[in-house]
Amino acid sequence: MSARISTVLAAAGLIWCAGVSVRIWVTPIRSSGFSTQAWSSSDSGGTVSSGGQTVPVEVSHRFSDVSRLGAFPLVVPVLLAAAATWAAWRNKRLALSLSTAALLAFCILAGFSVGGGYIVAGAAMLLALLARLDAEPDRISRTRRDDAT
Repeated sequence: MSARISTVLAAAGLIWCAGVSVRIWVTPIRSSGFSTQAWSSSDSGGTVSSGGQTVPVEVSHRFSDVSRLGAFPLVVPVLLAAAATWAAWRNKRLALSLSTAALLAFCILAGFSVGGGYIVAGAAMLLALLARLDAEPDRISRTRRDDAT
């Protein structure tokens, strides 16, 4: 039972990663701030006056416009989650451990930009790893034999 729970959790993490990546790709990124505009004018008497005015500015960009790496930062967590899902499905504990650790490291390193969206998937992968480690090796091999027939 723990083996199936592990696979379902890993698949849920993969679906979450794919959804977050698509959402980040299509959602515009807005930034706001202030801009100073200088002006000068002269009248018919030759008097020149100048000054500056600070105005609020709001700019909207797409992720593809902002990212110098294109879609790569959004594809990496999906690939890591796919590797973890495959490892959970095939009972590859070491591969599941490594891909889960890599996904969690991505969440931490990219936490100030896109990494925060993948924390739920990282938690799902961690729970999948714990469920897989909790599964009895005898039951896993019996499940494989049952699936093969």
